Formats: sequence, C-alpha cells, structure tokens
Amino acid sequence: MNDPAPPDAPSLPAATPVRRRRVSLGWVLPIVGLGLLVYFAYWAYQQKQANVTLEVQDASGIKAFQTPVLCRGVEVGSVTGVELHPGGRGATVRMRLEPSGLRLATADSDWWIVRPRLGLTNVSDVESLLAGPSIEFRPGVESPAREFEGLAGPPADAGMTGGLRLILRANDRGAVDPGTPLRYRGVEVGRVVSLRLPQDGTAVLIIVEVDRPYAHLIRENTAFWHSQRARADISRVSLGLEGYAIEFPRLNTALDISIDLASPDEPGSTAAADTVFDLADMPPEDADDWQPDLKPRPRPEAQATDDDTDAPDGDASTPEEQRGPLEGLFDLIIPFN
Repeated sequence: MNDPAPPDAPSLPAATPVRRRRVSLGWVLPIVGLGLLVYFAYWAYQQKQANVTLEVQDASGIKAFQTPVLCRGVEVGSVTGVELHPGGRGATVRMRLEPSGLRLATADSDWWIVRPRLGLTNVSDVESLLAGPSIEFRPGVESPAREFEGLAGPPADAGMTGGLRLILRANDRGAVDPGTPLRYRGVEVGRVVSLRLPQDGTAVLIIVEVDRPYAHLIRENTAFWHSQRARADISRVSLGLEGYAIEFPRLNTALDISIDLASPDEPGSTAAADTVFDLADMPPEDADDWQPDLKPRPRPEAQATDDDTDAPDGDASTPEEQRGPLEGLFDLIIPFN
C-alpha cells in the first residue's frame, strides 16, 4: 500500500542581496577643500572691507595693508586703502579695525599720523623711521563713530605720562623740539611734549610736562629760560719733540639744549595744571643765588569770600587769573610740529 504524498511545503522568499553605497574618500577631500577655500576667500574679502575712514591733509607714507592702526601703542587694525581727494587736496584713508579697536573709535577720539622726528638733541618715534608711519588714535567718551578727521599732529597731551602739564609762551620756538629736557639745577625734571600756535599767531606755546615727583618745584613765580650750551670734548693732544711741532687738540662739540627753571627765595604757591609761564632767552641775573625752600606743601584752595574783595591785587590773584591773555585758547591752538 502506498503512503500518501506529503503536502507541498510552503516556499520561502528568496533573499535579495542589498548593496550599500559608501561615500568614496576621493569625494570627501575635494568637498572639504572647497569649503575651506570658500571660507578663506570670504575671510580675505572681509579683511579688505574698511569699517572706518579718516580724512587727512597729508597721507605720505601711508600704504594699504602695511600701515598699522594703533591705540595706546597696541595694533588694533590696518589701512586697507588710500584715495586722493579731487584736486589733490587731502586724502581719505580707509581702515579696518578689529572689534576691540572698533569699540574705542568714538566720535570725540583724536586721530593723527605718527612720523619720525629728528632733532639736534633727541630722536623720537624711531620705530616709524624703520617701519614707516603709523596711524594712532586716542579714544574718547562719546558713542562709537565711523568717520573721523585727522589732526595735523599729535594732541597737546598725547605724550603725557601723568605729570604736571604747563604752557610756556615764547616769541619763537628757537631750538626747542618735542623731547627737549626740562631741568632744575641741571637735573631733568620733565620734558617738552609738543609745540603749538594760537590762532592769533602772537606767540609759540610750548607744552611741557613736569614729572609728578617734581611737580612741587613749580611755583607761580618760577622762572623759565631757554638754555643752549656748547660742550667740547678734547679727544687728543700731542706734542712732537722733533722741531717742536704741536698738534692742536681736536674738539668734538655738541649742543646741549634744554629749558631751565628756578624759583626765587620767596616762592609762591604751587602752580596749577595748564598755568602759562613766559619763556625767557636768558636766566634772571641773580638766579644763581636763589636758595628757596621748596618742600612739598598742600596747595591752598581758592575760595571767593566777601573779605577777598578788599584784598590787594597781589593776594587776590588766582592761577586762572595769572594765565594771561591765552586763557581759554588752549583747545583752539594749532599744532605745527
């Protein structure tokens, strides 16, 4: 007897192989490289876009992507372009500042070009002599701005270090330059900061700074004069025995230029900041005999009272009254150095 045939077994689905696509490394590298290229191209484009402009009268030596922009001695940007005004009167300097410098570029900030200054007794801004001029600015307190007017020179107090600022009035500058020392009994107690002209052109204003430790030496009756000394250095003297020949000494001479000061035996009150003094060509006749007591003492406060109205002129004068006809013109003076 034959067994019945087993029922047909259910058929299993056939497996279909799936091929996963893998990204080839040969495609990844070009895409990453293209992305980096776009990024650096955009960065380079941004670096060429100026965000600050400066109007100047003389842009000699200013070069795009070479001239730095400084704030308090720190580089915060660079020049991106220089455009000459129509007619050749002045130029527009385009600059790009970093965010740290852009926040300090306020509407009342002072901008000027730093160039080397060479004098008989001093050399300043030597770094600009080697690397070229730079643009420097001093921030103010107002809101940020993007367009500025350049000064003809550094501000009157750009080189100040926290000492006592005084103004010396002279008929002409003579041999005085920024950096000329200010001396008391031959010891340097300060220096010339800048030279200015008032708008009426009646005198030369010499802005000087007295170092803080010596500020008490300056009194309201202190005398200032322009000193020029010729120093000679004998380098060689020889006597020949044959024929009694004498070789004359060779002299190395140099000018020692300074502004000297002295106070009389009865010194006045300590001078206030921005007091104006006259700069003489010669010292007072008895200046060598002056032996004042200049110990530091607090400056009396000037307070107007009813009793002061009857006081004589010599006792009622205040530092502001002694500043002379140039009072109020300090902010209107014209730099020429």
